[in-house]
Amino acid sequence: MFVKKFEAPNLEQALKLVKSEMGPEALVLSTQEKRSGKLFSRRIVEVTAAIEKKKDAKLQTYTRQDKQQRSELDDSSEDALREMVAYKKALTKEVQLKKNKPERYIDIDTPSEGEVQNIRKTTLPSEASKNNSLKYEASFKVMGICPERSIELGRKVNSEYGKSELSDPELFKKAKIKVLSVGIRTMASVEFFKRRAWVPVGVAGAGKTTLLVKLAILAKEQEKSVSLISMDNRKISGRGELASYARLVKAPFFTEINQAPIEKMKLIDSPALGLNRENQSTLEKLCVEKSSFLVLDASSRLSELMRQVDRAMEFHPEGVVFTKVDNIEDRGVIYDVLKSTQLPLIGLSISSSFKTRFRFFNPSELAQFLIKE
Repeated sequence: MFVKKFEAPNLEQALKLVKSEMGPEALVLSTQEKRSGKLFSRRIVEVTAAIEKKKDAKLQTYTRQDKQQRSELDDSSEDALREMVAYKKALTKEVQLKKNKPERYIDIDTPSEGEVQNIRKTTLPSEASKNNSLKYEASFKVMGICPERSIELGRKVNSEYGKSELSDPELFKKAKIKVLSVGIRTMASVEFFKRRAWVPVGVAGAGKTTLLVKLAILAKEQEKSVSLISMDNRKISGRGELASYARLVKAPFFTEINQAPIEKMKLIDSPALGLNRENQSTLEKLCVEKSSFLVLDASSRLSELMRQVDRAMEFHPEGVVFTKVDNIEDRGVIYDVLKSTQLPLIGLSISSSFKTRFRFFNPSELAQFLIKE
């Protein structure tokens, strides 16, 4: 839209100027009275008018001027005719130049509709890509991984691997193993057995006593000296149970830490973790003086495990062990806990039976185990 202001002694003359220059299609936006000059001011009327396109106004101006020039050729003089021909040529050239220029009010940086569609195609995910992501997300949800992390994993697979790779079941399995391995930390057996003493932190029934016996068996197989110590004074049968196991695996058993030989590694059975903060002094003291790790029953629901994690983090565990893994179908809960705590996985106790040994993992092996490979 082209907007212009006109000034005249009165409104009638101002409207005539608007009509003569902008044509009958012009729209009057406003009128106001003003005073011109300072010493000898006079009253004038200012009219603001607009027309749809500036070039239309210009063409009408040229038409008016053209008619005026034609009226001046009544004498039919040869000189006037030459001047008129020259004027018409100049007028035609100017109008052509105006047509080739962009409109005043067009934003030349604004992309066309076709360009917008191309931008959308390159920046927004296609419907097929969204469907693929949903399919990959579902494969992680089936493992028992929570929806939020399944969505993240599905998008990673979709963005990092080609469609041809993911259509092959074997390659898709490798892609899942790779994305699951990222961000998971594990503790090697060498690092675990370097410590002089370990204290398990877990609720009653998590399988701490059985776990310690399995670790003692593993240590003896690696020709490491180890002692089993019971500091669980809240469980009546706890000490007798651990003493019986110690005799079976032929490991020294003690009821006080200072009774055990200094050179031997100490696996210390501790009081159960309470979900309230009452009467946890023995456990707190043990965890301050010794290295501790969190023991979680993998068959529990994720919400219950996270309650235990929140309580246990006050004891600064250095890793996580999952027990009773054979009782779960959806192993994704292990992944969720590790990602939430950012603690390294020490290992898994597959069952409560001593026939199945405690097992250490690296990240890739753990990812394979999580997808049941």
